[in-house]
Amino acid sequence: MKKKCFFKTVCSCILGTALLLSSTSSSYASPNIQDIDSIADTVSEMFKKSEELKTTEVSEMTESSETTESSETTESSETTESSETTESSETTESSETTESSETTESSETTESSETTESSETTESSETTESSETTESSETTESSETIEESENNDNFEIIELTEDTEISEQFDTPKGAVSNGYYVINVTKSEISSTSAYAAIQSALDEAQENATTDLPYKVFVDPGKYSLTQGLRIYSNTYLCLTGVTLTQNKGSNYNMIKVGDSNDTHSGYYYQNITIDGGIWNENGNSNTAIKICHTQNITLMNATLKNCSNSHLMEIAGNNGITIQNCNFADQALSTSAKPYTYEAIQLDILLESHLSGYLSEDLPLKNVKITGCSFKNVPRGIGSHTAILNNPVDTIEISNNTFTSLKSLAIQAMNYINCTITGNTITDTPQGIMIYSVRESGTFLASTAVKEGHIPSSTPVTYQTPVNNQKMVISNNTIAASGNDPYEDYENAAIFVSGLNLGSATTGSGDTIPAGNYFISGITISDNTINTDGHGIRLQDARNSTITGNTITYSQVSKPKNTFYGIQLRESSTNGIIDNNTINKPLSGIHIFEKSSAKSISGNTVTTPTNNAIMIENASATNISSNTVNKPGINGIFIYNNSNVDLITDNNISAGNVNINIDGSTVTEISKNTLSSAKTNSVFLHNKCTVNKLSSNTINASGKHGVFIDCATAKTIKANTIQSPAITGVHVYNNSKVSTIANNQITSPGKYGICAEKSTARTISGNSISKPANTGIFIFTKSKTGTISDNTITSGKDKGIAINSVKCKMTISGNTIKKCKAYPIYCNPASTSYAITLKKNIITGNSKKIDGIRADSGKLILSSNTISSCSRAIILSSKVKGTVYPNTFKKNTYNNVKVNSSYVNTLTVKSLSGKSKSAKTATLNWKKLSSASGYVVYRSASKNGSYTKISTIKKNKTITYKDSKLKRKSTYYYKIVPYTTIGKTTVYGLDSKIVSIKIK
Repeated sequence: MKKKCFFKTVCSCILGTALLLSSTSSSYASPNIQDIDSIADTVSEMFKKSEELKTTEVSEMTESSETTESSETTESSETTESSETTESSETTESSETTESSETTESSETTESSETTESSETTESSETTESSETTESSETTESSETIEESENNDNFEIIELTEDTEISEQFDTPKGAVSNGYYVINVTKSEISSTSAYAAIQSALDEAQENATTDLPYKVFVDPGKYSLTQGLRIYSNTYLCLTGVTLTQNKGSNYNMIKVGDSNDTHSGYYYQNITIDGGIWNENGNSNTAIKICHTQNITLMNATLKNCSNSHLMEIAGNNGITIQNCNFADQALSTSAKPYTYEAIQLDILLESHLSGYLSEDLPLKNVKITGCSFKNVPRGIGSHTAILNNPVDTIEISNNTFTSLKSLAIQAMNYINCTITGNTITDTPQGIMIYSVRESGTFLASTAVKEGHIPSSTPVTYQTPVNNQKMVISNNTIAASGNDPYEDYENAAIFVSGLNLGSATTGSGDTIPAGNYFISGITISDNTINTDGHGIRLQDARNSTITGNTITYSQVSKPKNTFYGIQLRESSTNGIIDNNTINKPLSGIHIFEKSSAKSISGNTVTTPTNNAIMIENASATNISSNTVNKPGINGIFIYNNSNVDLITDNNISAGNVNINIDGSTVTEISKNTLSSAKTNSVFLHNKCTVNKLSSNTINASGKHGVFIDCATAKTIKANTIQSPAITGVHVYNNSKVSTIANNQITSPGKYGICAEKSTARTISGNSISKPANTGIFIFTKSKTGTISDNTITSGKDKGIAINSVKCKMTISGNTIKKCKAYPIYCNPASTSYAITLKKNIITGNSKKIDGIRADSGKLILSSNTISSCSRAIILSSKVKGTVYPNTFKKNTYNNVKVNSSYVNTLTVKSLSGKSKSAKTATLNWKKLSSASGYVVYRSASKNGSYTKISTIKKNKTITYKDSKLKRKSTYYYKIVPYTTIGKTTVYGLDSKIVSIKIK
């Protein structure tokens, strides 16, 4: 009895001192070490004041001490009894779990005891004396004091802080407040005496009844492996800590392991709040249930947990949440048969609140928003994270999926449906057929808000008609590492590492959800950047996606034998407009970059595409503003391929080596192709064909083409200008097959295998200012019904055959101002085969390679020759009998024959000498000259001024006529005259030089 009174006295002192400390504190804070020392001092003072009681109790205290010492070496039943009566120490059960104890369990706030194997190295709590070094009765008194406190229904809450260095888990006494939480401990003994479900749910129920926003509850469960016979339910303002706990669902069970709210919850809105589930292994044991289900909530956290081993169900479902974080969790071993599709793919399903998709909650059009899933791992599941359901016009808003690891997935890692403000970054995805899929809505799984209203009777303001999507949905996929290969058994689309898809419905459509109104549900404003991708399917594929930016990605294609489809490194299709594709690296794809089906790219720039099997960059029935500064190495077919009614503004500064064709324009329109460096094409470096149009082809550098540097086949090019073309196997510029080119100018063509410039069955209106050196055949060749207006001011050097050759053409043509040097055959050769169109050759400068070659040769046609300078040739000009020619004076130098040969006749240059004249009668002038025996006649010219323009006034067709009378002149006027002799041989007339000019003043 005295002992009991003594302990009551000590207890009163301790409680009184605690109250005193709390009342003097500026806030309700836990006592620190000094406060505890003060309590000890107070107790000591009470001992001094109670000397008599202390003396009486000495023997009893000594006995207690001996009992304590005994408990350190034996399994004393008294110690066990003491342990069992100290119910507040829910985290230490040393007497039940160890064979020997080095201390008593009297200190309920001790962080760890050396009696348990799990905590032999941790230090004891500073709030009490170590049980190993203290043999006094104070330890036992403390135990009895806390026991009385627990038995008192009106006990006072003691708040603990980190300063006390007391372990929050397991050693915090029930009723204590730690870090702002009211603490409840669920012990093994409680679980053993009832069940894991009953013990844990009891604590959760207590939290439901008493927890508040200001004082939430934290429930700790002793580490261990437990069977879960029923589903747990958790409510607002509750923190459930399951560190070291494994919960295994009974085989064949049909319930969620834990869900927020009641079994059939009827609350609406974001009703439940401030919930954390920390730790635990949640083992579904092969059952077909969702392990964790969280709906109608806000401010939710799941962390450090493992969810695993379910069949044909999700591991976790969330819907109708505002603010949920899932971090550092593991999701594994989710089995799914193909017959289960399309409902339970995802390990974490971001769902909608409809009874048909998420039972146990009130149906409501309540948006899911502010979701963060980070630092988690997903292994051996069909899909990692995502959605296959949506409410039309009510998207998932603000979601981050970051720094997760996805391994050995059967389908794909992430599937978003109807998301905005979404960031997917820093994830690692390996051993999965597909990586990341983003959908707007789909024909299946999309519901109207009215369906939720009908089921839950909660009003909604979400429209059920088509609404135009916003232009910037703020989607980001960045810095992910994706290794995707194999076949996806659950998805019909071609495999892709990253796939983004809008939906354009021409008419209302009904799938597995509601009827979706007609309209274009495009995706807009997505950035895909800095991802590293290895795939045997598509790298990045977008359809019906607007305003996309694809930059800085590295994509490597893993070749498979005989792939079923043509896979692309990057593809925009189905009206994906205003895309930017810049600075990506694509290695060994089937095809590199593909813009398709009325899609458009504002920029395709700075990309590197290496060894594509087919095309490096392809625009097909689409458009691009700027294709620039790309590097293409060894394409299997085309470096850049513009095809099928496509439109491109500018192709510039690209570097393309090898491949069948460097730049191929097929049936499309390109404004400008300029400043590209093209080399080693197997056929043509630039190929324009199939009725395509290119306005400007300029300033390109082309080297070592397998056939033609520029080949134009049934196409139109307005200007081909200032290109440098080296060593094409056949032709520098070849215009062929009804093609039309306005101007071929200022190009430099070196060492073509045949021709520098060639027009065949086509039109090349102007060929001017080009420099052609060392052609293996002809510098400029116009033949087979081609049409050329002007060939002028070109320089052709060291041709192995002809300089300029005209053959079988039907057009009027002028060949003028050209400089032709050292060609081994005729510098200019004409055989147009028709005399209907005149070909004029004037002011050309011809220097022969040797005196064995004629300067100008014509075998047919109607020719006009004048003012040409011909030197170092055999014959200056030779015309066959089929030529209908007119030869005006030309300059001949150092030729073997400085004359004109017509058929077999040689015509030297003639000049009328001794021209004189005077006015013998009024209004007349009489001219006289000396006869030229080789002339066929004379032409008389007159002018009103000596240096003015002379007009032909008479042709005298007999060489014997050596006088001419001009009449009806103006009296007292002076006229100027000159005579030009001519010789006619067959159809050709060769004119001589002008005579001297004479002036006659009229009477």
